[in-house]
Parts: sequence; C-alpha cells; structure tokens
Amino acid sequence: MEFKGTPFHSHSSANNATRWWYAWDRYLVPDMFSGVEEEIRAIRTTGAMIDMSPLPKAEIAGAGAAALLDRLITRSIASMEIGHAIYTPLCAESGHVVSDGLVLRIAENVYRLSGDSAVEWCERHAKGFDVTIRDVTDEVGILSLQGPNSTLTLEKATGESWDKFRFSRIRKAIIGGAEVDVVRQGFTGELGYEIWLNREDGAAVWAAVRRAGQDFGIVPAGEYAADIARVEAGIILIRADYTGAGPELQFAHGVLDGENLVTPRELGLERLVDLSKSDFVGKAALEAQGANGHAANGFTGLVFDTDEIYALYRRANASPNLCPRVRWQAMKLVREGRVVGRATSVTWSPTVGAIIGFACLGAELIEVGRTDIQAEWTDETGRVLGLVSTRQVATPFTALKRSA
Repeated sequence: MEFKGTPFHSHSSANNATRWWYAWDRYLVPDMFSGVEEEIRAIRTTGAMIDMSPLPKAEIAGAGAAALLDRLITRSIASMEIGHAIYTPLCAESGHVVSDGLVLRIAENVYRLSGDSAVEWCERHAKGFDVTIRDVTDEVGILSLQGPNSTLTLEKATGESWDKFRFSRIRKAIIGGAEVDVVRQGFTGELGYEIWLNREDGAAVWAAVRRAGQDFGIVPAGEYAADIARVEAGIILIRADYTGAGPELQFAHGVLDGENLVTPRELGLERLVDLSKSDFVGKAALEAQGANGHAANGFTGLVFDTDEIYALYRRANASPNLCPRVRWQAMKLVREGRVVGRATSVTWSPTVGAIIGFACLGAELIEVGRTDIQAEWTDETGRVLGLVSTRQVATPFTALKRSA
C-alpha cells in the first residue's frame, strides 16, 4: 500500500521531533510529536491539536438523503436541523453494530457521515433512493482542538465569540483565510472542537490555530496520546474493542473476529436506538433483543495490578515493556480457570497513574469493585506470561468535560 499525507502533513512533519508515525488506513499521521505524557498532560490541562483527517467520511446529498440515513441509523433524524450533528450507531439486519459515528447536516439535502464502513454501507443500501454518495475522506480534513483552553484558542483564531456554542452543533467560521465548519465534538472527553476543512486549506488553518494557541499552552499531539485519551474518557472504539458487522476491513493493528460482534445495548448505547421509527436496518433484531430484557454482554472499566505484571516479566527474564501503546489485541479474562471474556484497549494512563482498559464480560459478571477475574497477560509478541489480578471500575476513568 502506498501511504499519503493528510492536509496538515507539511506542518505536522516539520513539527514532529520524534519522527514517530502512525499508519491510519492509507494515511500517515504523527504518532508522537514530543512525548506521550507531555501530550496527554496538554490535552487534560491546556489543549492540543490532533489530526483526525483519516476518519472515513461519506457525503450523502440529494432529495433522498434524509430518507436513506433514517433507514441506516438507529436514531431518528426527523427533527435534525441544518447545523446539527448527532452521534449514532448503524446496525446490520442481525442487530449487530456495523459502526458508530457522527451524522452532520450541513445543508438542506446534504449530510456527512463519519465512521468506519460509512461509504460502503451507504452505497450498499442506496438503491431506490434519490441520492449521490461521495467518499470525501481525502478532500476533507479534520483538525481536532481539544482541552480546557480550546475555546480561547478558537476565539483568537476566528475573532469571534464561542462561549455559547452548544455541544453537537456546527458553525461556519473563517480561520487563516479559509472557510471551515466547526463542530463542537471530540474524542478525548475534554471540551473541544473539530474543524472540518477543504484539503487545500489545511496548511493555512493549521498555522493559524497554532499561532492562536501559543499563548494558551496548545501543542500538537499524536495518535498515541489521542488513543490513550479516548480510553481514559471511556470511549469504546471499533476494531480495538469490537468488530464491526459491515464490509470486511483489513488493518494492521488487530484481528477482526466474528465472535466480537456487539449490539448497541452491549455498547451501552441503547438510549440511541429509537424503536418508534417506522423501520431501519436491524430494527426487528433489536426489538427481539429488547423483549429479552437484558444484554448478553457489556463493557466496564478495568484497573490492572501493575506489580503483578512486573513480576511476570521478571520471571520470564524479559524487558518490562508493559504497555508501549494502547493494545488493540484482546487478552483473555479468566475466572476460576474458565475464559469469561476479553480485555481490550489496555494501556498505561498517565492521568490515572495506572494500567487501565475495558472488560467485555457477560452482563452477570459486571460489578464495580469486583476482583475475582484475572487477565491472561501477554507480551508485545502475543506470548502468554501469566495471570494478573484486575479490579472492575466505572467508566469514564476521568471526568468528562466535553459537553459542559
């Protein structure tokens, strides 16, 4: 595969002191600019600029755009106004989640859908709808501005007030001489914004935001820090924590496993399923699940015993490289000698000061404070080193401020 840069590549490559890069589908984005702990600290205390451009984006336009999207997503968009964004799952007929992401209404009959499988899934179901579907991933960049000082930075970059701009709203602005769409959203749990822009405007927008943020401690942050931040915020991620039920995707960081399919209820997203809608893909299966009264599985937070992990490496005479980054390969969870689930997105959290992650378990085994389930700890090559104690905790691991 031939990799390419995002709209911000000229600036991000010039500012990447570590020369660590991350392959996100067919794009290269910085993995770390200066140091992961410094970048996490900036996200939590001042602010950071994060390149999210490789996120798949489909643009659906035409008289049938609203009807197609209403057919594909679990939420109703009947009351969705221009300038609004909603977060939603998309399901297969089986009721399993294909992907989750944002729907943005940017004009009368124009919507954008972000998330894995967005383009393929729309095209697969578009027959009979008066729509045009375009993959705009390459032509539309996203600069995520996240952290406590993000509003101050945005105000300086635009010369406008943003203090009354509500969560999940979209507003046009001029940054660096370019017209952009600003979405009050983010992936870190912090107060923040996503700046959607045309590819050709990437360099100008990056430079303008960087200048505006200098007085407020804003720094560039890479995917390493962004991934840790989303785990700290309790955000479940497709491919890292569950397998999407849509078109098969090949990627370098994990294994797609049919056993890791999930429903919205198992992701804790049942509030985003509107069974009063006339119909949508997966409705019948989700209605049947609702009749059962519970989810088969669910996700909860885990904290791992770091001392026990160190001891395993010492016994194996191996370098204790505990969590070089967020692990996208699951570890088995064991209770009384029996595999009862999996641990995902395991990572060292500088904010929490512990190794944390998610547990996918049978609903009957989820209980905050529970300590009788162990993780089968593996090293970076997948070699099993032994069992490690865990403790179940509520998520998010850090207080969410994004919608404050």
